[in-house]
Amino acid sequence: FPDGAPVVFVFPGDSQTDKVFLDAAGWWKVAKEEGFVMVTICEQYNKKAIAVSHKDTDLFYEQLKEEILGNSAYHVDPSRVYATGQSAGSMNSQSFAITHPEYFAAVASTSGVVSADDAVTKVTGENGTVSNQSIPVYQIYGTGDLEMLKGNLWDDISNNLDAWAEYHMKVNDVALMDQGDSKVSGKHDRYSTWTWEKDFDGTSVPVMKLTENHYRSHNCIAE
Repeated sequence: FPDGAPVVFVFPGDSQTDKVFLDAAGWWKVAKEEGFVMVTICEQYNKKAIAVSHKDTDLFYEQLKEEILGNSAYHVDPSRVYATGQSAGSMNSQSFAITHPEYFAAVASTSGVVSADDAVTKVTGENGTVSNQSIPVYQIYGTGDLEMLKGNLWDDISNNLDAWAEYHMKVNDVALMDQGDSKVSGKHDRYSTWTWEKDFDGTSVPVMKLTENHYRSHNCIAE
């Protein structure tokens, strides 16, 4: 990459160290195959004797991003910085999409979403605000996932999944599509994916995606 390599910041789930998530999720293999710099965010405190978790996410990310983008040894493209994560790590990356969309070119993560109010509390504290700005976002969850992801966007259950979708549909000025408009894919037709697109100067661009995995609980898989 003459202009520098893309960068993917990976946020592990709650209680998962960076080393555990690195081995379990296989992001190192994808980085090698696709040619991007992978930065795995380590947790910052012991929440109990045998578990670690995230703290001061905004401050920690700012400092780490400055190191990665400012160090010529990495040779990265600052316009192609992305975020992903699993569970609590997904909630962190999705929170940034709501409060600081200028940090990333896009955010795509698994098994964790937040409402706009929760995003502010999680990342910036009580004095923060939502951006109300568009950023391409993608969430993948399982039918056996957490309560915050139970059901879908077309049922009577109101949870974080609905709040996440409502926020991004609002800032992108798109409407809820029909449930039957999903694309089915994967082994045993396990994935249903809904894609919202907008027209930019005659080019249709996906601005929001949601995938329901019909045979998965609270975890991420390589496929």
